[in-house]
Amino acid sequence: MVISANEEPNVIRQVKSHGAFGFIPKSSDMRELMRSLNQVLAGEPCFPEGIDDHQESDGLHDKIASLTPQQYKVLHMLAEGC
Repeated sequence: MVISANEEPNVIRQVKSHGAFGFIPKSSDMRELMRSLNQVLAGEPCFPEGIDDHQESDGLHDKIASLTPQQYKVLHMLAEGC
């Protein structure tokens, strides 16, 4: 389960493709947060409406998935400003 302030559809699709069982936007109110958590606890995936598994984000997640562990580590460090 991922909770994030970034609600871009491409980000949500990447989260889903990397194995998350649900995504909750930080902008969700308490009622929506509880509904989403209960849905996941009931064994059902929970993603915002309109997220289509078949839409690609220019192949970015495939490119990231093809990185070696060391390349991924360097990419992560770059993203953090190292």
